[in-house]
Amino acid sequence: MLRITETARTDNSVTYLVEGRVGPSGLKEIDRICSLEIESAVTPVLDLSRLSFVDRAAVEGFRSLKRRPVRMINCSPFLAEQLKLGECNAK
Repeated sequence: MLRITETARTDNSVTYLVEGRVGPSGLKEIDRICSLEIESAVTPVLDLSRLSFVDRAAVEGFRSLKRRPVRMINCSPFLAEQLKLGECNAK
């Protein structure tokens, strides 16, 4: 199960806590939310500290999101390595 909760908002960014398992359908929802924020000139920040599982397709999807103005924070060391994201702060 996937849960996405808005935890903080400023004029130019919004943080979402992403919890649970991310597969293809969950990735579509994350992409939809990020796209809406980007269209509103707001930078989405994804707090990935509570992810329990990310499938291979979701890893690719997160890599794709990273090429857009989407920040990812609090990745596990394993996920950070999979995503090859220097700024996805490992917890």
